[in-house]
Amino acid sequence: LQHKLEQTRGALQSAEADLQLTSSKEKKLKKELADLAAAAKAAEAELRSLEKKRDSRQKEVDALTTKANAVEDAVFADFSKSLNLSSVREYEQRQLVEEQQKEGRVLELQAQYDKLNSRLQFEQRKDLPRAIEKLRAAIAA
Repeated sequence: LQHKLEQTRGALQSAEADLQLTSSKEKKLKKELADLAAAAKAAEAELRSLEKKRDSRQKEVDALTTKANAVEDAVFADFSKSLNLSSVREYEQRQLVEEQQKEGRVLELQAQYDKLNSRLQFEQRKDLPRAIEKLRAAIAA
């Protein structure tokens, strides 16, 4: 019975030490959690501030773009009018599309050319004179 009592006291001391260690870890983890929550809150506030600055700058860029477009429209008004276009940007867009279509057509034609050239080389490599001689020999026989 004495031995069992000693075992129980040892288990109790172990449990108390484990409890203290766990309590200590819990306090550290709670502090770490609080610090992380504060850091997250600060980061969110900074993010909102940066988003506001970004939005503000985007508005400035949009305003400047509108202003630049108005000046561009004034400068190229006669040119645009002569082509029945609302703005020079419409002309530029049309030119860009045409250029892209031309590039696509050139690539298409180049691919066709390469294919035909390859076929021509294949046909030229065939031994046609020998085939003709064989046919003549077969006909003569």
